[in-house]
Formats: sequence, C-alpha cells, structure tokens
Amino acid sequence: MYGQNIAYLRNRKGLTQKALAAELNISGGALGMYEVEKREPDIAVMQKIAEYFGVDIGFIITGRLSGTSDPLFERICRLSPESRADIEKYTELLELKEKHGK
Repeated sequence: MYGQNIAYLRNRKGLTQKALAAELNISGGALGMYEVEKREPDIAVMQKIAEYFGVDIGFIITGRLSGTSDPLFERICRLSPESRADIEKYTELLELKEKHGK
C-alpha cells in the first residue's frame, strides 16, 4: 500500500519519479522500487516523503490520515490512486457548480 500512496502523492503534484527523487535527495531507481514495493523505504526516507507532501507517515503506510473518523473519507482512502484522482476531479467540478450556482 505504501508504494501506491507514494505514487498517488507524486502524481497529484504532477511530478516525475526523477523530479521527486531529486527533491528527496534519493535515486530515481530507489523511488521506483518503493512505488512498486520491491524495496521498503527506511524511516528517514518515509519521514522525508511525508514532510515533502505535508502528510504524516501513517498516510504513506495506510492511505489514511490519522485522527479521521469519517466513514466516507475512509472509503475514499482505500480506493486506488486512479479512483482517488477521479474523485478529486469530480469534487472540483462540484465546487465549480456550487460557486456558479448551477
């Protein structure tokens, strides 16, 4: 799950693996291995990733933000990164609709 969550956060920011790896001062190969879960990042790297994206380590590991108890939010967090991206786009559409009163 941590690999999907790292990839989700990276894609959400529009970053390539190479760009994120450079930001984190790790190799692109290592980041790629983390994302496909062939290698597990150590705690220091997890902390760097969490700090870079403004989430806690728990989100990277589980896909859930700590301290949340909203069942809908928990269900969304268990979805694939692709489905979460779809929900994000739909949410933006709904926000525009509400903003313009339609």
